[in-house]
Amino acid sequence: MRLVLALSLLCGSIAFAADDPAVPRAVLDKQIIDSLRDIHNRGADLYNNGDPGGCYRLLEGMLLGVRPLIGHRPDIQKLIDDGLTEADNHPSIPKRAYILHELVVKVRGVLKGDVKLDPMPKVGGPIIEKLPLPKIVPDSPPKQSEPKKEAMRVTVGGVVVLNGKPLSSVAIYFVLRNDEALRVGDAITDAEGKYTIKDLPPGKYTVLISASAGAPPELAKAIPAAYDLVATSPLTCEIGSVPMANFDWQLKTN
Repeated sequence: MRLVLALSLLCGSIAFAADDPAVPRAVLDKQIIDSLRDIHNRGADLYNNGDPGGCYRLLEGMLLGVRPLIGHRPDIQKLIDDGLTEADNHPSIPKRAYILHELVVKVRGVLKGDVKLDPMPKVGGPIIEKLPLPKIVPDSPPKQSEPKKEAMRVTVGGVVVLNGKPLSSVAIYFVLRNDEALRVGDAITDAEGKYTIKDLPPGKYTVLISASAGAPPELAKAIPAAYDLVATSPLTCEIGSVPMANFDWQLKTN
């Protein structure tokens, strides 16, 4: 009696919401989906505790109560009608309950969009019951994608020296070794030969050094051309996941 009353209240509350135009259709469908699960699982308890008749009547009442609430889905209404008729025509009460168990699972799946709408299979032979009657587990909430972690960026600094003397007004480039077309950082050395480059990602680098555009012509001649080419520069380093890194570069003319 309690289950019948609970079923009536449940269907009544959904019907009340269905009459409210302010309630979105998706919200109503979700209420129906959840209610089908809850009543189904109460029926499964009845079935597994030796009362298949109570399970059958409970599921039948639930499906009859839900049917008018899904007028926007005549295909599912027909699915319910066919399933109820199929169950009612079977002589075995436990088998009737099992047919409605499968019908509820099917209706929920179609409403959720997880299951393709196919006709309920006709019972031409014996129904193989999987006992105990399985319950419907609550739907898992959608997985929240973890926010992407920003890759650490590193500040690199140091001194550029040629034959033991600091070099000012030279351009220094850090080139990722797995993408030699990408110069990810550059700077111009100051009067003391110091440079600072910010926001470099960790990785392995080839370092290129050449005279800057405003440098004296003799400086361009003094720096060997090999230091300005990825294929020939002997200057390499690996930057780890640390906030700051220091690299001093010793250049030689011979």
